[in-house]
Amino acid sequence: MILIFEGVDCSGKSTIIDKFVNKYNFKKFFHNEELRKPFNYNYYDKYAVSAFYGAMNATLLSACEVFDNFVIDRFHISECVYSRKRIELFPYAKIINYLSSLNKKIITVYCYCNYQDYLKRMKLRTNENFELTECDFLSIQDDYETALELDFLDNIKLNTSEMNISETFKYLDEQYKKYK
Repeated sequence: MILIFEGVDCSGKSTIIDKFVNKYNFKKFFHNEELRKPFNYNYYDKYAVSAFYGAMNATLLSACEVFDNFVIDRFHISECVYSRKRIELFPYAKIINYLSSLNKKIITVYCYCNYQDYLKRMKLRTNENFELTECDFLSIQDDYETALELDFLDNIKLNTSEMNISETFKYLDEQYKKYK
């Protein structure tokens, strides 16, 4: 099984992933660090983009051979949202379709929170004065919602503002067991 965690910064993804990985012994990949960063490319260079998707596909296929189950911290939806391109899921769809053909169940886990919780969490995370305006924050969350509507994977939505971490994890755990 592959779980893809998506959501705005400070929405609780990493905290929940760490608990989940520890409980179920899943391997964890970071999209930006392990899957994307080695391939620094220009979005407008179609050859570079094509090479990037090919290399990422090879990385994930290798992971499927080694690990039965793994988690990806941000993947296709975050790439579309944060690149501020029109939501373009097609290149990722090809990768996901191929992974699905290997009998891997793939689920998107979308974590979200309200703006006040985002501000509190951001202040705990960093001393830097980097935070989104409420308007930008809501715009990004709207982009995530739009992408989720276009996404063809099953998804689990976790409102981390309405539940504490224990409740959130318990809910995810229950949902995971339904798909398992």
